[in-house]
Amino acid sequence: MRRDELIRPVPELLRQHAEVAPQRVAYSDFSRSVTYAELERRTRSLASYLKTRTALGGGDRVAICLGNRVETVESCLAVLRAGMVGVPLNPRSSDAELAHFLQDSGAGFVITDAAHLAQLRRLGPPYDRLGVLVTGSGPVPDGAELFLSAVESGASAEIDLLGLDDPAWMLYTSGTTHRPKGVLSTQRAALWSVAACYAPIFGLSPDDRLLWPLPLFHSFSHSLAILGVTAVGASARIAGELLPPGGLRQELLTAHEGLGGPFTMLAGVPTTYHRLVDSAGELPQALAESWACVAAEGTRGQIRFTRTPGISVWQWAGPPIQVVDRDPAEPDRFRILRTV
Repeated sequence: MRRDELIRPVPELLRQHAEVAPQRVAYSDFSRSVTYAELERRTRSLASYLKTRTALGGGDRVAICLGNRVETVESCLAVLRAGMVGVPLNPRSSDAELAHFLQDSGAGFVITDAAHLAQLRRLGPPYDRLGVLVTGSGPVPDGAELFLSAVESGASAEIDLLGLDDPAWMLYTSGTTHRPKGVLSTQRAALWSVAACYAPIFGLSPDDRLLWPLPLFHSFSHSLAILGVTAVGASARIAGELLPPGGLRQELLTAHEGLGGPFTMLAGVPTTYHRLVDSAGELPQALAESWACVAAEGTRGQIRFTRTPGISVWQWAGPPIQVVDRDPAEPDRFRILRTV
């Protein structure tokens, strides 16, 4: 049942989709979209820029402090292609939290926006002297370079050399019980969820259009919205993290140009679905019919979600996740098929 062919270097998977479906939209957000051909080209250029026009070397840590936007995905993939370690950070971190993340991770470079550049400078030495790429099209701040200039630089370098078992990302824990800790992840480890769960059980495929309303720096987002979508060649709409009341419903009902149809998958935490149900108006028929086609993380109690007919997944307050079906001999009893 496992899709072992998906456990390959992410750049290899990306290049494959860029060749097979170059015009398919990979990601879109509130301001722009990017096709697979564009995503491959832009991340290749940005990776080459990081290798040739900065002081960074293989294995160096690059902090990514951005909100829910296409550039966040591009940064995560480009840093990987450069052979460096991407460190996604919470863009709503306080000054003290940001300083801790930068010091603890050993980040030597930051990809961020103008607002967080001001926060970075406010921290003082040594953080205000880090190399920085800034998203947006405004004037170039002193000591920084524009993200757009980097992806359009035409830089060329030997990239895509990182092995499946080399450190690729450092993801921070939530810090609910103690100070957040950085956890190193490899491509093989990160793609395991895609190969063992998202593709064979959820049925995630190139035909899917995923709506993603969760913060992209979260590990769940990294696993499904970034690596899952890129690995299988699906499309994803990145919604804002702080949607107004009824905003998620409106996103679901909006026909976003270029995605090729309505959304086929929604991901969230329990609060996401509570807010959706509580928003004004009845559930659209299409949404009601596909209500079971969702993915949930961080449950308090049990939530049922299914993608494959006849197979259901129940996730409890913590791991493991059990894949079950009903026992034909005893309809009121579940059989455990596997534990993820």
